[in-house]
Amino acid sequence: MTVRLWHEGHSVRIEDPVDDAYRDVTPGDLLWIDLLDPTEHELTTFGQHFGITRLGIDDVLSPHERTKVVRHSDHLSFVCYALNEKAAPPGSPVDIAFEFVRISGFVFGQTLITIRASAGVMGIVDFSQRLEEERRLLTLGPGYLVYAICDSLVNGYFHGIEQLEDRLEDIEDSLFDESLSREMQRAVYHIRRDLARLRRSASPMREVVNDFARHFASVPELTAYFGDAYDHALRSSEWIDSLRDTISFIVETNLSLQDARMNEIMKKLAGWAAIISVPTMITGYFGQNVPFFGYGDPAGWVFSSLLLVGSALILWIVFKRQGWI
Repeated sequence: MTVRLWHEGHSVRIEDPVDDAYRDVTPGDLLWIDLLDPTEHELTTFGQHFGITRLGIDDVLSPHERTKVVRHSDHLSFVCYALNEKAAPPGSPVDIAFEFVRISGFVFGQTLITIRASAGVMGIVDFSQRLEEERRLLTLGPGYLVYAICDSLVNGYFHGIEQLEDRLEDIEDSLFDESLSREMQRAVYHIRRDLARLRRSASPMREVVNDFARHFASVPELTAYFGDAYDHALRSSEWIDSLRDTISFIVETNLSLQDARMNEIMKKLAGWAAIISVPTMITGYFGQNVPFFGYGDPAGWVFSSLLLVGSALILWIVFKRQGWI
């Protein structure tokens, strides 16, 4: 448990996080309680003090709950997912893998409670510098804290999207040099999978930010902040859709190039088959067991040999000029 307390925008020294977490806030106070991967029993006991419903506890603890904001009688509960980078497993065609860590919580009048499923994602300490710079906005209640969390989540999505776009650009650069190798095909599959997972987390953030903006509509100073966060969430969603279209274009282009290369191979095979079939026809004709021009005469063998070589050479020149071989 990490606890931060502000009074009239100024940080208040915390002596005992547990005692301060259960304290009654007074006018002008702003309390942020950050819990790291609590058990169901711990959160239930903790929630009894704040009046958190069983439905809200189940939502924030569910590992596969969708991104959303739920309105309760006297508070809001929310579920979001932070994008976290980690080293890809051995044998993977990519260097960096993405994982999505649940960040959920509850918003009261003067209290914000956040619950993180992993220590590797944003916590109170990560926002310390930012909150000190915007001390004036802390006097407006938990609205600015909520905005800071949403903005950080969306910025994390942007960073992940940029990396995926760089990978796609590398694949596009080599697309016309040769058909996609098996390694590149695996890389495209991983990118498509990461984009699908990223879309499930990033696209609903528009509605999450919009719900928070409506909830804090009574605080005009925060309107522009949530408007900016909504614009960023919208851009990230559109960017993801654009990259998905790019992947489809890469796959379709690769298939078209493979068809074109297959046609070139078939043309070459047809050309060589024609070159081989004419000498076969001639030798079959001259090999008939009946008298013909030059039969039994060395001049006939010379003539047939020249005819074989000459016809094959003429066909080779014709097909070569046509680009068939």
